[in-house]
Amino acid sequence: MLRMRLMLSALAATMMLTPFSLADEKPSIPDGNWFLAYRPTMASGESRLAILKTETKDGKTTLKTVAGGRSDWSTSNLKIDGTTFTFNLDGPAKLIFEGILDAKDAKKIRGNLGDDSRLFMGMLVATEDDELTPKNSALPVKLPEAFQEISKIRSASQVLRSKARVEKDADKKKELLDEAKAADKEADEKIPAMLAKAVATEKNSAEGYFGTLDLLGMAAKAKLKTEDGKEFAEQAVTFAKSHGPRFEQDALLKVAEVMSAQEVFSKSSIELLEKALKKYEKAPAATQIRMYKSLAMAQEKAGKKDEAKATLAKLDKLDSQADDEYRKTVPPFKPAPVAPRKEGELNKVAVLELFTGAQCPPCVAADVAFDALGKAYSHKDLVLLQYHMHIPGPDPLTNPDSIARWDFYRDKFANGVRGTPTSIFNGSVKAGGGGGMGNSEKKYEQYKEEIDSILKDKSPYTITGTAERVGEKVTAFIKVEMKDKPDADQMLRVLLVEEEVRYVGGNALRLHHHVVRSQFGKKDGVVLKELKDGAFTASISLDDVRKDLTKYLDEFAADRPFPNQDRPMNMKKIKVIVLIQDDTTAAIAQAAELDVTTK
Repeated sequence: MLRMRLMLSALAATMMLTPFSLADEKPSIPDGNWFLAYRPTMASGESRLAILKTETKDGKTTLKTVAGGRSDWSTSNLKIDGTTFTFNLDGPAKLIFEGILDAKDAKKIRGNLGDDSRLFMGMLVATEDDELTPKNSALPVKLPEAFQEISKIRSASQVLRSKARVEKDADKKKELLDEAKAADKEADEKIPAMLAKAVATEKNSAEGYFGTLDLLGMAAKAKLKTEDGKEFAEQAVTFAKSHGPRFEQDALLKVAEVMSAQEVFSKSSIELLEKALKKYEKAPAATQIRMYKSLAMAQEKAGKKDEAKATLAKLDKLDSQADDEYRKTVPPFKPAPVAPRKEGELNKVAVLELFTGAQCPPCVAADVAFDALGKAYSHKDLVLLQYHMHIPGPDPLTNPDSIARWDFYRDKFANGVRGTPTSIFNGSVKAGGGGGMGNSEKKYEQYKEEIDSILKDKSPYTITGTAERVGEKVTAFIKVEMKDKPDADQMLRVLLVEEEVRYVGGNALRLHHHVVRSQFGKKDGVVLKELKDGAFTASISLDDVRKDLTKYLDEFAADRPFPNQDRPMNMKKIKVIVLIQDDTTAAIAQAAELDVTTK
C-alpha cells in the first residue's frame, strides 16, 4: 500500500510538471506568465520582448500580452499541432514564434523567433513577473569558461580598431592598427584549437551550436578532416531541431553555407545541400537561392566546374522571383505619392544622406523608410544618397568615398555621427535612430516631416545639366545658375550612385537603393566661385570604379573577411548627383539628380 501511494504521488507530481494536458490527451502550454525571449549570438544574453500569459479552459488555450516594455506587442493566431505550436507577434515588427513542447522542462520552452528574412533562437521562460522592467528585460549570459577565453582573445583586435577609428593622431592611429593586426594574428593561431575543444564539450547547448558554426568556417586552421565536418554539422543541426522545424532548416542552410566554402568539406556539403533542396523545394525563392549558391561553391571546390555552372544558371530566374517577392512586402506600407512642387521661388531641393550597413539590424527601419521616400517624392524635389559602412561588420557596398563622406560629417558634428543608421538632411544630422521593419513607417513619417520643411525654402542656385554613358565612360555636363555670388566655402560635388543593388547581408534586406559608388570630377569637390560661367564637366570610367572597389575590398578582406562571397558591381542603372555644399557649416544649399542616357 505504501509503495502504491508513493507511485501515485510521483505520478501526480509528474502531471503537475508536464506541459501536456493529459485530460484530453492534447498537448498544451502550461498556464502562467512567460518571458518571450530570443538569443541572436553566443555573446548576447536573452533579450526579452514581452511577458505573455497562457490559460487553458475547456481544452482551449488562450494567449495574451501582459507587458511589452516600451513596445506595444499583441499576439494572435495561436496554433498547436502535436508538440509544435506557433503564434504571431505584432508590434514594432511582425514576427512568428515557433515552440516545441517538452515534458522534461515545464519552465522553459525552446523555440525560434523571427520572420522569413531573419530567424533567432527563441524561448518562453516561466516567470511570476507581470511587468517588463530594465532589470528583467534582459538576462546576461555567463559563457562557459572556455568560451569566455575565446571571446576575450577575439574581441581584442576589435577594441583596438574602434580606438583607431576615432584617433586623430596619425602615429597613434598606426600604432593601434599595428596592435590590432598582432591581436588578429594571435587569435588566428590560438582560437581554432581552443574552439574545437570547447565545442566538443558543449554539444547540446547554445554555445556549442554557435561555436560549431564558427569552427566549420575555419576548417584549415583547425586542421579538421572530412569526417569532422560531418560530425560537427550533424551536431549543430541536431541541437537546432530542438528549437523547432524553422530553426532546423535555418541551421542546415547556415551549416551548408559555411561548409561549402571549405575545400575539405566540399563533397559533404554537396550531399547536404542536395538533400536540403529536395526537402525544401517549396521554400521561398530567397531560401532556395542560398542553397543553390552554396551548392555551386561546393561543386567548384570539389572540381565539378560544369555542374557548378549549371547550378548557377538556375539563379537568374530565382533572383528575379525573389526580387518580386521582396518588393511585394517591402516597404510593409504604401507611401502616398507627394505632388511635385510647381516651378517658383520655392526651389530648394531636399537631400537625405543615409549612412547605413547591410550588416546592421537597427538600420532596417531607416533603409526601408529611405526606399519608401523614393516612391513618394519626385527626384526634382528630393535627392537620396545611401552610404554603406563596415558597421557593425564588413559590407561590400562600402567604398573609400563613402568612408570619406562619413569622416567629413564626423569632423563637423562630433556628437551626431557615431554609428549607423545616421540620417543627414541638407547637411544637418536629424531624425536619428532606426529599428526593425515594423518601425519603418514611423521612421518614414519622421523623414517626411524634415523633407517637407526643406521644400518650403528657396535657394540662390539652380542646377541643370545632362549625363551620358558611352560604353563604360560616364560624363556629366553641369550648369549652375547663381543669383548670389558664392563665397569661397561653397563647393560643387559630383557623385555616382547605383539606383538598385542586390545584396543580402546580415540584416536580410535584399535590395539597396541610390548607393553611392564614387565621387568624381574632383575628389574633394570644386570651388563653386571658380567655375567659368557656372559650367563644369566631370567624367568617370565604370571599369576604373570596379577595379578600385575590387582592390579596396581585397585589401580590407585581408584583415576582416566578408560574410559571403558576393560583391555586386553591376552598375547597369546609374544616376549622377550634384551637390552645392558649404564646407564650413556642411549646409547643402542645392542639389540635382541627373538621369544618365546611354549612347
